[in-house]
Amino acid sequence: MRKQAGLYVAVFGIFCLLLTGCLGAPRVETIVMDDTPQMGSNEGTSKFAVQTIYTVLDGVRESSIPVGWINDSSLLGISVDESEGYLARVNEPFAVQQKLTGLRPLKGEGMYNSVSLSPDGHYVSYVETNDNEWEMTLHSLVEGQDTKIAVSQSKDVSLTQMTWSANSRFFGYVDIDETQEPVLFVYDRVEKEKKRFMIPSLQADEMILFVSISDNGEEALIVKQGAKKQPVLEWGKLSGDSFVAHDQHTLSHELQVEWIHQDQIAFVGADGTLYAYDQRNQLRSELLHDVGRFRFSSDRKYIAYTQGDAVFAASLYGNTLLRQEQIYKGIDVYDMAWSPNNSKLLLNGIKMVSKPHSQTGKIISTPAEAWSSVIAFR
Repeated sequence: MRKQAGLYVAVFGIFCLLLTGCLGAPRVETIVMDDTPQMGSNEGTSKFAVQTIYTVLDGVRESSIPVGWINDSSLLGISVDESEGYLARVNEPFAVQQKLTGLRPLKGEGMYNSVSLSPDGHYVSYVETNDNEWEMTLHSLVEGQDTKIAVSQSKDVSLTQMTWSANSRFFGYVDIDETQEPVLFVYDRVEKEKKRFMIPSLQADEMILFVSISDNGEEALIVKQGAKKQPVLEWGKLSGDSFVAHDQHTLSHELQVEWIHQDQIAFVGADGTLYAYDQRNQLRSELLHDVGRFRFSSDRKYIAYTQGDAVFAASLYGNTLLRQEQIYKGIDVYDMAWSPNNSKLLLNGIKMVSKPHSQTGKIISTPAEAWSSVIAFR
């Protein structure tokens, strides 16, 4: 059981990051947006001109968490009711949620972070607790059908953050096998089969934080952390029954990495630089400095990123960012998601509130509460 505790702690850390932004330090002297939907100005012909800013589920944010986009005008959310949770649909203007039918309530410690929405918005995977067993289920939001993926005796799987490939075909997760060793599992939604891969590069003092699978299901990104607490990204091939690492990079503690395409990834390094790395020529290119978080659109044409408490959007052309524009300010973002047609951007974070210091009278900003907004572009 030498790595089981490490995996548990690691996933708890990711869960804390997603729900509270606890790894991001509060920023000061921010400009806070109004709570009500806001209309953008008519100036210019900007690609990312803001038309409307919606506050998602205003008044019930404390018990609801937007997960991602079902379609261009609807979000999937997790709503908590006492000891149970359930999945809900939140339609534009994102003020009211509607409980999804055909799904059993989410229970136990894994009710939040086991939920993972596919990039195309058609499938959601989650873990259910049932008599000291943990059942992993894939639910089709289109057809309303369930597929049982796995049954585990390990409590750790209920805390696993499952991640989908960009084309919504594969998703990967880590579980503890019968030898008490962490194992990478990859489920192929098209072929309806699951494969397991040992991780020989994992050292005794290292724990896995999360994994990401390529569109062809033949490569994977594994983010892990050792005794030095510095997150490390390993890029490797899924060969036979093992994950064989061929590239390694250090990451910032925001743990940001995404596929650009089959042979290229983007990640934020330990120095806060957003890099693009191509395995075909081992070329690492600098895209931008002082980046906290980033998220590509599904077609990889656009990128949203944060610098301090400001959110920017830009076009991605090769290894160059074009038409960089600030679109929001005053929120410590811990998650972002583009709508399928790139017309909207979901922001989850901690809102900053400005108020005078009790002794000096100087205006300062402090985190107030979890906050979700949708930015609608023209």
